[in-house]
Amino acid sequence: MLLVVDRNLSTPLHLQMRRAIRESILNGEFEPGTALPSLRQMAQEAGVNKLTLLKAIDSLKQSGWLITVRGKGMFVADPLPQADKAMDFGPAEEQRFFEGSPFGPAPEEVADSIMETVDTAASSDYISFAAAFPPRDFIPVAQIRRRLAAILGEKGGGALGYSRTRGYDPLVGSLTDWLEGRGLVLQRHDQLLVTSGAQQAITLALQVLVRPGESVLVESPAYMGVISACRMLGIQMETVPLDSRGLDLDRLETKLRRSRFRLLYTVPNFQNPTGITLTEIRRRRILDLTRRYGVTVLEDDTYGDLRFTGKIIPPIKAMPDSGHVIYIGSFSKSISPGLRVGFLVARQDLAVRLRRMKEIHDVSSPSLSQLLADDFLRSGSYARHLRRVRRAYRKRKDAMVRTLATHFPASVRFTEPKGGLHLWVVLPDHLDVMDLQVQAKKNGILFSPGTFFFADRHGKNCMRLNFASNPPEQIEEGLERLGTLVQNMERRA
Repeated sequence: MLLVVDRNLSTPLHLQMRRAIRESILNGEFEPGTALPSLRQMAQEAGVNKLTLLKAIDSLKQSGWLITVRGKGMFVADPLPQADKAMDFGPAEEQRFFEGSPFGPAPEEVADSIMETVDTAASSDYISFAAAFPPRDFIPVAQIRRRLAAILGEKGGGALGYSRTRGYDPLVGSLTDWLEGRGLVLQRHDQLLVTSGAQQAITLALQVLVRPGESVLVESPAYMGVISACRMLGIQMETVPLDSRGLDLDRLETKLRRSRFRLLYTVPNFQNPTGITLTEIRRRRILDLTRRYGVTVLEDDTYGDLRFTGKIIPPIKAMPDSGHVIYIGSFSKSISPGLRVGFLVARQDLAVRLRRMKEIHDVSSPSLSQLLADDFLRSGSYARHLRRVRRAYRKRKDAMVRTLATHFPASVRFTEPKGGLHLWVVLPDHLDVMDLQVQAKKNGILFSPGTFFFADRHGKNCMRLNFASNPPEQIEEGLERLGTLVQNMERRA
């Protein structure tokens, strides 16, 4: 077993050891079920102390790579763990993991590719992992049909007229109650505004708070909708890289010290596109930093209702002294994007400015959709619907993780979200997902190239896959095909 560590790297030695042992197993130096050398022999070979090695060994045992047989020693597990390529990086490598290789296509090329992907995502000719919306088979069509009939029977033409710009009053109330159940209690100075989806809420905030030529901070990678909106409005973007726990706070603070920014945009739960979750500690730190430097936080919690494992983490807006935070939510990912019902919560003086801008955009959000959303919340139908989709999405995510681990090369890494709709895949640096996209489409597979999600030219070897769009058997079929294409590209490289 060749165990090598590099003391010039900032990656901790125990992580380097863990990786070296695992790579030795993946490379076939040690087959499943075979014994490892003694701890002393491995520590001497690598030039590390025994405690460092034990830390690496313990981590490999917990993740299912190694087992201890009393009186006989340490053995490679048989079988090996399924998710053997799940993300496992030290702090120094995580930024590069999420951002991938630089020098992807120019922004206008990306825009054309986005349009083509959206246009073909619903086609039956493809197995699509590209879209960021719920699958059609999980939209509660029958229930919506029944409830719409009842609403129209009761309200008549009133259900099809204009509502108040702020939103249908009963929906504002039921949303307020729903958010309170999730830990976000609206304060006396807060106001809720119903919007036509989360995208309108983002655009309103950018138009009201930022002038053309001014700068905002966005995640790297980030939701393509905020990148496109900033470009259309002439707003400058500065990026803050991610790691496995969310925004890199050191980089954030450095940028806040050096320049003036109007706004920070972040997706704390099951981030689009990576699927990672911002830790509670980092949420509190972001709140403190942005308050200190006078920066508004735009907290997009569009995926917040789709957690299927782990504990709920309070929104940044739910924390004390969060008056400079604008909170965004939507039913587009949880019920249906066609409803076009989203909302924001902001300090009253901000909410008034946002409402006035919304009046210019569309006067008010669709009344019938608001009545339906209110009915879902008040009747308990929304809670029951969420229980159903969470169970299904978790199974689909597990199927995607298993298939990625089985059919993709060992050099491929990916995230494993605790909720949401998608995960993030990173190929070796020398592979280009735009080339892969062309081959995949010929083979009936669609995905979202990572280059869509960067304000700069990164993500050349990254892609986002939606695990919710297809049942497990279709996920396996599509990813087997895609994995074969990646293996072929690696062999030719």
